[in-house]
Amino acid sequence: MEKYLLTAVSIALLGGGLPSCSAQVKPGASVPGDLVFADLVPGDAVVALSIPDLKRAQTGWKASALYQIWSEPEVQTFLGKPLSKVPSQPELISLLSKLDAIEARNFFISLVSINTDKPLVVAGFAFKGDAAALETLLAKPKAELKKKYPDGKTGTIPFGHRTIETFDAKDVSLASLVTGGWYFIASDVSQLKNVLDRLDAKGDAPPSLAKDADFKSSVARVPAPHDALTFVRARPILDKIFALAAATGKAIPDTQRQRLEKIRAVVATTGFEKEKLRDTVFILAPGLKTDAAPLALKSLPFTSPETLLFLTAAVTIPEESDLAAADPMGQISKSFADAGFNLKDVRAAVGSESAVQLDWSNGALYPSPVFSVELKDRPTALKLLAAATAKPPKDSEWLARTDDGVEYRILTAKKPGTPIAPTLAVTGTHFLAGISQVDVRGAIARAKGNGTHLDGTPAYKSAMAEVGKADVSLFYLDTKSVFERLYGLGRSLSPYAQGNKQIEDTVDLEKLPATETVSRHLTPVVWTQRTLEDGILAESTGPLTLNQLVISGLGIGGFAAATYQRATKPPTEPPASSSPAPQATPRSTLSPFTAPVPPGPAPQATPARGLPLTTPGPDEKPPVQPKTGR
Repeated sequence: MEKYLLTAVSIALLGGGLPSCSAQVKPGASVPGDLVFADLVPGDAVVALSIPDLKRAQTGWKASALYQIWSEPEVQTFLGKPLSKVPSQPELISLLSKLDAIEARNFFISLVSINTDKPLVVAGFAFKGDAAALETLLAKPKAELKKKYPDGKTGTIPFGHRTIETFDAKDVSLASLVTGGWYFIASDVSQLKNVLDRLDAKGDAPPSLAKDADFKSSVARVPAPHDALTFVRARPILDKIFALAAATGKAIPDTQRQRLEKIRAVVATTGFEKEKLRDTVFILAPGLKTDAAPLALKSLPFTSPETLLFLTAAVTIPEESDLAAADPMGQISKSFADAGFNLKDVRAAVGSESAVQLDWSNGALYPSPVFSVELKDRPTALKLLAAATAKPPKDSEWLARTDDGVEYRILTAKKPGTPIAPTLAVTGTHFLAGISQVDVRGAIARAKGNGTHLDGTPAYKSAMAEVGKADVSLFYLDTKSVFERLYGLGRSLSPYAQGNKQIEDTVDLEKLPATETVSRHLTPVVWTQRTLEDGILAESTGPLTLNQLVISGLGIGGFAAATYQRATKPPTEPPASSSPAPQATPRSTLSPFTAPVPPGPAPQATPARGLPLTTPGPDEKPPVQPKTGR
């Protein structure tokens, strides 16, 4: 939401002076309160972004799980040192304070056209008070504009009972005014005049976005209220994509082009819902249907109550013609051929539903991924299995086993001590793959038994009740358990960072918050996608939504990798006061929730479900797991 806020405010605050204004005037009542901006935006706008109520968004943020984590005394104590090195942002704080003082709301910015040399942009926001209330808010951006364009000329243009102020320079043209409790700015005078005509509800005013059929159909599918909304008209953007593809000689397959042309608009909203965030994305595409059968969640029986991540989707194997158009060099087809099978075999063997699950048992240093695909024809699947295992990697061999009607292929290293043993399996209904025989056998055993699976846990049931039923894709992530594993593992490695000056200058590892301090605020992140008669609807909720999780995860992952690299890099000259580095602890005794135990005689290793210590024997059965709930 912050990126939306900063973008809207930055553009909306650029401009010239302030004429006098009268009492506040509201646009027509053709849309609900959160969509007031649509009465002002051009009806053919390509992109429109709105933040309806900044104060409401701030209130929602302070009730969120993220803010509660941020406000924990232990977290604030730990962040004190690194935050002291971050430059303060007094200007941003001052801006937000000034916006609060005038009760600014209904921020909007709209890209009117992408077919002009300079982007046509219209923006604005509503406020309470008179024009003088905006003087301090606009003084600095107005001065910076003149400083950046010293040759720019200011002027005025009368328009009815109002006066539009202009600023023209070599690379920028702006028109702005304050009227009726609104501040407007545009990159083109005619566009600003159109906004004013729509504000006055003139009969000859150009149509507004609120009257556009695609806009009305799209926003009808997303929840209200929301804290930010983005509307995108697809056709102008698709035309640019098609033209670029033609110019570069990369033709888009006809079937794919026909599907893309059905997309008319996309609307996305984000907002706070009690302690959680919610994202909703709707693709308006009447007649767009997937070839894959609707999700039946056939891979859920392979999961356990301890499954941390579950992702499943209905997919369609592309036809040869579509693949050839998308891969003109034929590299994908060549890879399939080198493996001993083709797409025709794959389409005949597998169904439309595939899934990935991730289990991570207590005490294991690594998670255990299992991939599963629904089968359509088992004999063809066995043919593919034989082709895939015909050429084992160097210094390894595929061992074939048949157990209780299941065909297994276990990649066994010729050198002992290898910690993983990739395993493939073909059951009567699915193809499975995992990094160890224990994981794959355990998943199959759960599917054959009557035990509890992920969908039987309270956390899963509660999270999925907050989003619509999935028939295209589903994503579930137990953020609480994932955090406990990763954070615990990080804490166990913290002794290795002792004596590293770069890290000690940045953070105080002795002040790391307790695991429970953070994890108690975390709930699952879920995502569902389903097909409606007029398009596709996706919903996500959690402490972060899936979209936000991916973006923040990339940033955190990069920071963590850099920190770990600095922590494990041996210093050129060890500090005089540094103590000997702790010895590595055997995996079976290294808990991810505690620091490494002092070195001593290694206990007898026992495999933990998730990653065996050594390559399991060909006849190894999965250990009996105690039945546990969440």
